[in-house]
Amino acid sequence: ARAPRRMCSTRGRVALFFINVETTSNKKKNYDRIIQLSIVGYVDHGFIESYDQKYSNCGVAIDPFAARAHGLSADDLEGCPEFWERSAALGAFFDRVLERADVGVLVAHNGKSCDFPFVCVEMARAGCEWNEKMKYTIDTLAAMRRFKSTEYHSAPPEEWPERTEKKNTPSLTVEATVNYILRARTMMRKKHGAFATFPSVCGRAH
Repeated sequence: ARAPRRMCSTRGRVALFFINVETTSNKKKNYDRIIQLSIVGYVDHGFIESYDQKYSNCGVAIDPFAARAHGLSADDLEGCPEFWERSAALGAFFDRVLERADVGVLVAHNGKSCDFPFVCVEMARAGCEWNEKMKYTIDTLAAMRRFKSTEYHSAPPEEWPERTEKKNTPSLTVEATVNYILRARTMMRKKHGAFATFPSVCGRAH
């Protein structure tokens, strides 16, 4: 679903949840499952808490391509709980971080196509309600595409070179994307491809 033409203005503290999922396959079939979920929660750019959990693959075969990407096998997941068994703990994690904030934002790289749908479907499958403060999503892949005219570099910030003005360069900067996310409060006020309201992305899973 596309983001609405104009988003709501946010006021107060913003909680950013940086999430990453590993799955049985990247094909997003109805039977595919999350087998590892990692989240780091920040409020006002300060670390609050992290969450990391491996889950049972529930008998779903792990696609060889996915296995090469994340390195997890069925043997690694033996004895791990199913998603629904730890869903209450996940909900409590979101609630604890959001107690310190006014608005929640899910952040993931390629989140619109992968992380967000997988998490939303698993939460719905487990019968979990999202905290009402969860309002927005940010897909950093879409954000990075806004900075095609800058060079990519992975050095620490103090070693970042002067920004260049090269045109049509496919490589991107970490600095630009991080700054983009930190400007979330301003960017949420207007239409933008990297931003979406939470219901527009996850609403169909509820």
